[in-house]
Amino acid sequence: MDFTANDLKGLSEPLLSRVTVVSVREPTKEELREVIIPSLYRDILEEYGLSGKAPEILPETAVRTLSGSPREARKRILRLLAGYARDGKFEAPEEATPETEKRIGFCAGGER
Repeated sequence: MDFTANDLKGLSEPLLSRVTVVSVREPTKEELREVIIPSLYRDILEEYGLSGKAPEILPETAVRTLSGSPREARKRILRLLAGYARDGKFEAPEEATPETEKRIGFCAGGER
C-alpha cells in the first residue's frame, strides 16, 4: 500500500514507524518541461483513449502555458485538451475564479 503526504508534520510516530519515508524534491522547470509534461501528456492521451485523436506531442505554445507542480500541470493539460476537443486548438483556457466557478450543492438550514 502506498501513502503520500506533502508534509510529515502531524503524522503520528506509530504511523511513521510503519512506513518507509521517501522524500521527493519538487522538479525543476527544465525537468517539468522536458520530462514530466511530455510523460503526463502521453499518459493522459492513453488514459482517455485520445491517441490518434489529438496530436501525439503537446505543441510548444501549449507547453509554455504550463508551470507549477506536476499535479497542476496535469489539470492544465486536461483543460487544454478539452479546449482542443471543443475548438480544435490548444489555447490556454481562462482560469476559474470564485466568481466564474460553477458550484453545486445545497445549504442546509438557512439561506446563503
